[in-house]
Amino acid sequence: MINFENTCRHLINFGLMLIITGAISSPIDAQSSLTLEECYGLVETNYPTLRSLDIYAAIEDAQNRLIAHSRRPIIELKGNVSLQSEAISLGSDIPGSPISINLPLYNFRTYSEATYNLYEGGVINTRKRINEIQMLVRKTKVMVDLYPLRVQVNKIFAGVALAKELLNLFDLTTDDLDLRQEFAKNAVELGVLLESEVSKLEVRKLEIENEKRIVQADILSAYATLSVLTGTDIDQRTFLELPESLEFVLTPEIRRPELTLFSHQKASVLSQKELIEVLDKPNILLYGQAGFGYPNALNFSKVQFAPYALGGIRFSYKIFDKSDKEYKKQKIELESHLIDVHEATFRKNIQIQAARYDAEMMALKDQILRYDQIAKLQSNILKELAIQMELGVITSTEYLIQSNAELRARQNLQVARAKLDQKRLEYITIYGNQTLDSKH
Repeated sequence: MINFENTCRHLINFGLMLIITGAISSPIDAQSSLTLEECYGLVETNYPTLRSLDIYAAIEDAQNRLIAHSRRPIIELKGNVSLQSEAISLGSDIPGSPISINLPLYNFRTYSEATYNLYEGGVINTRKRINEIQMLVRKTKVMVDLYPLRVQVNKIFAGVALAKELLNLFDLTTDDLDLRQEFAKNAVELGVLLESEVSKLEVRKLEIENEKRIVQADILSAYATLSVLTGTDIDQRTFLELPESLEFVLTPEIRRPELTLFSHQKASVLSQKELIEVLDKPNILLYGQAGFGYPNALNFSKVQFAPYALGGIRFSYKIFDKSDKEYKKQKIELESHLIDVHEATFRKNIQIQAARYDAEMMALKDQILRYDQIAKLQSNILKELAIQMELGVITSTEYLIQSNAELRARQNLQVARAKLDQKRLEYITIYGNQTLDSKH
């Protein structure tokens, strides 16, 4: 009967399972209230995706430590063996020569080498900034993933509000039928009406009771779903507060987390340009070696296994890499423009949705005015028929026909009002307006 049923029912089985297995934490007092903003906070805090924020923070810290460690001296153990076709030979073929050197065709060397980066052009600090920006992108994506949960919460709040209004209507109709039934029973005792007229009223009361139970079941489903989403045992007597004066909090300013994500993504892409610049700067290393070699690694005149040591400064600079650098920058600019396109598309889609909501809300406001007029007329007619029934002019069947028509008119009015509230909530949600007052 109410259009929030399908929204809630697909989660109810999962919800009941989690309730049984202990997924629900401390309950909210039965007579307390829960605002929409409070529910947003509970849902987002309870959702598993939020736990990834702590993981991302740990990853960021680990990555920063790795970047910082790159400035530490590097000590490596190295070795090599080589065999060559020719070797240096001096004076060995000259009799009586004071110099006689005849190097072997093979040599080997094992040594330790230590290097320390004296100047890297700011690469380390740049990588740290890039890492921070990339972590912001990941964390903002989490908030973007959480945002659709608000749509579910909006539908539940609006659905429960409508369901409770319908229950009030059922109670009012039942009370009226009780009065008519009491009169009918008196009329039967006086022989004015047949017993079947009382039975017809009783049948209608049972039908309304059945409709009421269906609505109550939908409310239970909605609260069970909300309990799962929030991780809190929310009693069905907890009052769900809808925002007050929704028309006055509508704003054209977009406050969605997607916009923050676009901003961070663009900053992350553009930060690569800075990295390209610093990587293009000279690189200066301090190094030292110590080890053993055969023949002597530093004095080739000593053809023997001997220790050696050396140290110095290394300098490197890319000279013929300018074209690649420009191509990389052009690629980064194109990726940045692509993010701008995605953001413009996102904003345009919000404008399209907002225009549709505006049209739908205007139509609902018109429907509410008409339904209100119809409900008042049907109520006046019902009052007149009640008098006629007491005078014995009409039967209970005729009265029930009008009673049903009057109930439908009031239901249509409440459904239209609930739809308007839901559309206003959705309008606020697509713009990301989080400043919501509440009403009782």
